[in-house]
Amino acid sequence: MKPSAKGFCPEQIAAGSLDNGKDVVILYIKEFSEQLNKVGKSGLVNYLYNWSKPQDGDSVVLYICWENNTEIAVVFMPNQYEILESMRDPKELIITGIPINLLVEQAQKNGQDFFDLTDNVVYLRDITYKEPELPN
Repeated sequence: MKPSAKGFCPEQIAAGSLDNGKDVVILYIKEFSEQLNKVGKSGLVNYLYNWSKPQDGDSVVLYICWENNTEIAVVFMPNQYEILESMRDPKELIITGIPINLLVEQAQKNGQDFFDLTDNVVYLRDITYKEPELPN
């Protein structure tokens, strides 16, 4: 599974825990705003994902495709490998088109200890990083 969409790197990454105690990774990728809105507004919950390592680089790519064929490719560069290592155990993955620092500011302004993640966001459950093999 390789999407036709161009891949983009997260500009901001955060990690923490949800109210239910599950570990979560939040990625801000502004280039996916349109796709995130499309998936979020459609209510789609079924998706496939896989990890890939391009032959010509050091990056790792997370490909995600929803049942309506909306696709994204999240590119992790070597300086982001630490977050991948933390994902060897299943994590909830939230991808947002809203900068994480703005979500933090908004929560603080409203006196909340949680982010408002109702728009421009998708939730993926139990995403696990598996070291991809190089293509032959």
